[in-house]
Amino acid sequence: MPELTTGLIDNTPVGGVRPSSTFTVRIANDDVVTANVEIRGFFVTGTTKTQYIEEIFSLEAGDVTERDYFAQFNAFEFQFLTNSDTVEISAWGKDSEGNLVPAHRVLPAELDILGPIGITGATGAAGATGATGATGAGTTGTTGSTGATGATGGTGATGATGAGTTGMTGSTGATGAIGTGTTGATGATGVTGATGAAGATGATGDTGATGATGVTGATGAAGATGATGDTGATGAAGVTGATGAAGVTGATGAAGAAGATGATGDTGATGAAGVTGATGDPGARGATGDTGAPGAPGATGDPGASGAPVDSGA
Repeated sequence: MPELTTGLIDNTPVGGVRPSSTFTVRIANDDVVTANVEIRGFFVTGTTKTQYIEEIFSLEAGDVTERDYFAQFNAFEFQFLTNSDTVEISAWGKDSEGNLVPAHRVLPAELDILGPIGITGATGAAGATGATGATGAGTTGTTGSTGATGATGGTGATGATGAGTTGMTGSTGATGAIGTGTTGATGATGVTGATGAAGATGATGDTGATGATGVTGATGAAGATGATGDTGATGAAGVTGATGAAGVTGATGAAGAAGATGATGDTGATGAAGVTGATGDPGARGATGDTGAPGAPGATGDPGASGAPVDSGA
């Protein structure tokens, strides 16, 4: 009975998040009979391994099943026990969003055998080779002349294999003489075939070496001067030359006559009032003026009211 294990799978949080949240197991029964399967799951706390899954079920021939298990642990392990060597098991971790975690993938060939593997026994000794049978008797007949080649017959049906044991091989007979046939007459020469199509033109050969320069002939008499040709088109303007050095400054000319006075400009806007100046010192007291003329007499007032009579006593 095969007993397999994933071994301990590290699932320590990274940045506060564990790589695998669940662990998926897929099992296929490639056998021709029903297989029994047992799945065990373990998690590790400190130095203690605790089993938290125990599932036993049957899987029909040719069937495939898939199981998902909780895996939010720092480390976990899955073990598989089956009664068939043709049961294929693979497993892989998935994160919280259902994505595969490559580091937690376990293929069938990557599962370890649970428990020690027995030592392979020694190979048994090879059995003795049976004796060779005697060679059968009989001489080889002389080789007959080669007959004309007949038409190839159809292949006959294969006969049934005869019963009985194979007889012993007879001894090899003497080699018969090899007959020599006469060489036939040479056949007439066949009709010449039609001329084949012209082959492709070959590559051009290398240019031959230049011949030596011939002797220069005598100079002929000067011909009459030809008529003057039309004036050619004006050529493009040449590039502007560099600026020459500055000449010496000439003497200052006489002052020109004064120009007429220009019109008076508009009055500018009134400026802002200036800051009030400090109060000046009091001036000296002026001289006393002359006494003025007497004023006119005032109007006479109204007579006063008469007083009350005084009591003279008795």
